[in-house]
Amino acid sequence: MKKIAIAIVCFLFSLQVFAQDTLQAKFSVVDVCDGVEAVFTNTSKVPVKFGGANYFWFFGDGTTSTDQFPKHTFTKTKPGEEERFEVKLVIQSKSIPSEKDSTSSFITIYPNPDASFTWDVDNKGNTQDVVITTQATTDTTNFYQWNLAGVVKSNDITPIFLYADVQPYLDGKNYDFTLLVRTVDMCESTYKTTFNYNPLSVESVVYESKLLYPNPVHNGYINFAKTVSNIEVRNYAGQLVFSHEGFTNQVKFDGAAGLYSVTANVNGTLLSQKLLVD
Repeated sequence: MKKIAIAIVCFLFSLQVFAQDTLQAKFSVVDVCDGVEAVFTNTSKVPVKFGGANYFWFFGDGTTSTDQFPKHTFTKTKPGEEERFEVKLVIQSKSIPSEKDSTSSFITIYPNPDASFTWDVDNKGNTQDVVITTQATTDTTNFYQWNLAGVVKSNDITPIFLYADVQPYLDGKNYDFTLLVRTVDMCESTYKTTFNYNPLSVESVVYESKLLYPNPVHNGYINFAKTVSNIEVRNYAGQLVFSHEGFTNQVKFDGAAGLYSVTANVNGTLLSQKLLVD
């Protein structure tokens, strides 16, 4: 029994020595998001007696490399879907005769979310709420960050931006409106569009050059060429500064000097004209 035990120990030792004296192809890689460069950690064993080795990588997407420590951005064939690639490493010693060894492993490429969206304004007369009309991604497991004019406004999936929060941006100027979406796999995309809206220029309003007089206003009274109702006067930032609901041909307006927009209902049609107060 003692001789057998010694023989087993010697055999195992010889295997260990042999393993340490042979080529061993080995590497590791971390799963990445689509478009992110994968970094391969080459831990292959090349004993000194082989005088070094050559490395041949086959990435599984039709591309190859001979770098010892390659980086690679995979070419996906299934947009929007998770995809696995089998990567193979072959090492060949520089000795004569040469020896070879190879190993394979899989890498998963996760898809990036589609963050695109469209928006509109729910115009309620005195207030304007911004609503999302279409949205590509609404997965509840994702992280969402809505940003308007450089300020984070919401982390809801599909938020409604109330008038009190967006009123400073209702001036007709261009503002960046972005959505960042991040998945549980930490893959993210950002979609950017332009927010531009002025409640003084709603399509349903018809501009009438002879709606009111005098223009400029001198005495604080606005006279209308026709009987009107639902009068609204807004400053050029879109803020409502005066309103009158009943039918009339004249209203008293004590606004500060400046440019305004006056809208009024005439037989069911909303007419508008710019007004200068001096």
